[in-house]
Amino acid sequence: EMSSIRIAIVIPVYQVERYIQECLDSVLKQTHENFIAFLVDDGSTDRSGSICDDYALRDSRFRVIHKPNGGVSSARNTALDKIEEDGTFDFIAFIDSDDFVSPFFLEKLVSAVVDYNADYSLCNTITFRDGETPVERKFFIPAEKLDQTGVLEQYLGLNGWRKYKSKKKSLFNKLFSARAVRSFRFDARLRTGEDVRYFAEVASNLKTGIVVNDSLYFYRVREGSLMTSPSPHGKPGRKKPANADVTEETGDNGTTDLGLETIKIFMSQAPDGSGLYWAIHGQLIDALWKKLKGAYIKDNPSEIQA
Repeated sequence: EMSSIRIAIVIPVYQVERYIQECLDSVLKQTHENFIAFLVDDGSTDRSGSICDDYALRDSRFRVIHKPNGGVSSARNTALDKIEEDGTFDFIAFIDSDDFVSPFFLEKLVSAVVDYNADYSLCNTITFRDGETPVERKFFIPAEKLDQTGVLEQYLGLNGWRKYKSKKKSLFNKLFSARAVRSFRFDARLRTGEDVRYFAEVASNLKTGIVVNDSLYFYRVREGSLMTSPSPHGKPGRKKPANADVTEETGDNGTTDLGLETIKIFMSQAPDGSGLYWAIHGQLIDALWKKLKGAYIKDNPSEIQA
């Protein structure tokens, strides 16, 4: 019985008073009603936290956790701890607090994952600029069943997946089996690429996946967003605690290179010597080359004209 399936939704919240209502309203409209949304207010100084509290008063399926600012990884980990303590959830979804979802987001992802007995499902994403109306894209990721190799290829955009310019390297358009991601946590030391690292680690438990070809997730690109500014919350205007470690994973401009460690984790999961192994190896070489070039240009600014 589908309605008995319990889903935990993880929503880190930081300085999003302009957007959080649209996000939470879309969660309220879910046709699959058996969920608990964990709203982790990560030390917001605007009205975000009190808006979350209002929703929790209106509907007991919203649980609010207020914590000191620690970045998106620590916010998500706080929710994951609660979800595991609880122990009754079948699936876990991640939603960003400035995005929103279709009313059928949970229903379609859960029915696909259950029908195929898969470890996770994913849907298409519609990306839109803040202030603009989301428009259906012409290129959809087709419905497809993924084996373990397919899971990595789809996520990394390799071997034929490249032509589907979806938000591949994200967590938010996916529904994970709680069993598959049990005990995995986000690496709070990473300044960027923490989502990719998390997926790289859980991928060892994702033996099968299923792609739903509906567009069910609406991803808002805000001015000065990821593309242009480093920030531990993934989207702009988010502050980093002063004492946070900055690891070697981050390029100086704060853009996410795939993180050499992360690529090695992906490689370790591909069959040795397979096409997939070498395709990921190619990404590793590219990432190293970018790093070397970056370091060289910094030390030899005069060469830039060349």
